[in-house]
Amino acid sequence: MNKKSIPALKKDNRQIRLELPLKGLHCASCSGRVEKALTGLPGMLSARVNLAAETASLKIDPQAVQLHDVVRAIRDAGYDVDSRETGFTVQGMHCASCTSRVEDALKSIDGVLAASVNPATGDAKIRYVPGLTGWDDWKKALAAAGDYSISEDGRLLDPQQAQESEYLKIRKKFQLSAGITLLIMIGSMPGMIPGFHPPAAWSSIIGVPLLVLTLAVMVFAGNEFYRGAWSLLKRRAADMNTLIAMGTGAAFVYSSAAVASPSLFAGRAHPPVYFDTTAMIITLVLLGRMLESKARSKTASAIRRLMDLRPKTARIVRDGREIETAASDVQIGDVLAVRPGEMIPV
Repeated sequence: MNKKSIPALKKDNRQIRLELPLKGLHCASCSGRVEKALTGLPGMLSARVNLAAETASLKIDPQAVQLHDVVRAIRDAGYDVDSRETGFTVQGMHCASCTSRVEDALKSIDGVLAASVNPATGDAKIRYVPGLTGWDDWKKALAAAGDYSISEDGRLLDPQQAQESEYLKIRKKFQLSAGITLLIMIGSMPGMIPGFHPPAAWSSIIGVPLLVLTLAVMVFAGNEFYRGAWSLLKRRAADMNTLIAMGTGAAFVYSSAAVASPSLFAGRAHPPVYFDTTAMIITLVLLGRMLESKARSKTASAIRRLMDLRPKTARIVRDGREIETAASDVQIGDVLAVRPGEMIPV
């Protein structure tokens, strides 16, 4: 069951039922020890451990106790919750604040015990309790945290492939924005055209076409800025997307009002418009993100080449014997045997 399928036992939603898979139970005394540890938690209304199924059925007050408190109590008793690890690539991150926001969003999900995000590759790794949370919860949490999404098939993408895909996506938007912005700049500053002398009412004549072109830039090239700003606004937070949305939005709203009702601006028969400002800001920010994405792609490629150099196996010394095992199985405290000329596998 996922988070939303956990039934409330009272109308005030102060009681919920959880069923946690356990590890390490061997006898009735184990069950009693876990039950005693859980019953002692504040907010624990009832706790029953099924030795045969290796599960703990709990009724808790979510206002007084959280899942990590329950897991800590079980571990302190000498047992553990049956958890799993998985990873996926998060798309849409651009800065360190994005990384921390994604981590916080994942950690806040009931059933997620730990979460970490690699800002260089965009890879997220989480440890979770199966049955309490799943892909749908993670996708919703990331969508609510900002303009973030999980790779389509829910797997870790090749770092270079992921960054190259993001670069191509941003480059396409930049090319579209740059082409339209050039037209807007020419229309806004006709003096740039050799031999062309615009009439006095030029701003009124060109106003509507500039409005339409600028709106196209905002919708098709700058939509990620406004989606991100709106998502954060609902959470009473702000980031660079908020700044971009406010700056470009203010210039666009003012210019649209000047085109629609020039009479609102006393003493100005043809008030100036700033559509070029809106389009130029979006284009320049996209250019910056495109260059950043290209640099991150090179970084991801370097990381991949470095990881390819890592040995796949290691020799662990136990009881005087060397045991060959996967390098990923090496743990803190193990003694490794490394022969002359070999690379250290950790």
